Amino acid sequence: MNYLKSISNTNELISKEYRDTTSIEQMKKDIEKLNFDNVTNEHIFNLRAILFPRIKTVTKIEFIKGVQTGDLEINDNSHSYYANGIPTHNTVNLPSSATQEDVSNAYLLAHKLHIKGTTVYRDGCRTGVLNKVTDKSNSEITEHELIRLYKQYGDNVITEGINPPKKSYLKRTKINLGKNKKYYFMVGYVTEKMKKPFEFFIVTNNTEKTNVTNDVIDNLINLLKKYNISDMLIDSLKEKMNKQSNVDKISRVISMALRHNIKIIEIVNCLEEFTESISSLIFWIRKHLMSLIENGVESKEICPECGSKMIYVEGCISCTNPECGFSKCG
Repeated sequence: MNYLKSISNTNELISKEYRDTTSIEQMKKDIEKLNFDNVTNEHIFNLRAILFPRIKTVTKIEFIKGVQTGDLEINDNSHSYYANGIPTHNTVNLPSSATQEDVSNAYLLAHKLHIKGTTVYRDGCRTGVLNKVTDKSNSEITEHELIRLYKQYGDNVITEGINPPKKSYLKRTKINLGKNKKYYFMVGYVTEKMKKPFEFFIVTNNTEKTNVTNDVIDNLINLLKKYNISDMLIDSLKEKMNKQSNVDKISRVISMALRHNIKIIEIVNCLEEFTESISSLIFWIRKHLMSLIENGVESKEICPECGSKMIYVEGCISCTNPECGFSKCG
């Protein structure tokens, strides 16, 4: 019996027993037997995307903590991290004989495959790269420069140039508005505790109007300038955005603001004037970012019912007057 066929028209997760006991080759055979015109289970579509990625061949899957996320071993000496069928990060290991052209081709291929993040390691080109941790008690040696900067600067904005870490921890949220309109938000954190977001990715089957995108980016760049982020860094950012989609442009600027330690509430305030439509991308970006603001942070808004201060609580703005109880989300 084909287990996948039995759940193909349900919303069931693919069972742990199936994932633990079924070989890669058998999973592929089960997938190939399905008529995907009749499949509605998104988890099966995700598994197909994992098992049959373009160009590459999967030789091993290590499912992470029992969730629908996997670390894939690929037949070209690389590892790819897929979250529900979406390639989020890829690491390519190259020999010491690799040329500059080889490195360039690795990044160009990752771009062609729509991978959201890529790291290339060329053997022997850099000393001190951590390959193996033998003693977890010495975990301090694995801290990235970004963590050190956050500790050094505290709540202050980091104005100097920052290299993104080679490794991050992604938290994914799906927004399904119906009528084939879906947003996937992925927030990158420096550590596994997921306390400090530093990057923001968006995957969607929709887009945002160019005039709205330009206005949003202008607001966010003005925010960067307000905190003295150098013109050189901002010009470099603009150059990178030239050939990107509107969605990727927005996520890139938000990522830069987060990485430079600008408070999330400041980014949220920049987006406020573009959220009239509750189905717009900007509305849901702002709403998602609001959910990342720590409880108790004061809002710039005043309660419309009693005139008291408002604070953030679980992503919503709530009145501080216990006798009022006014609250709004989004």
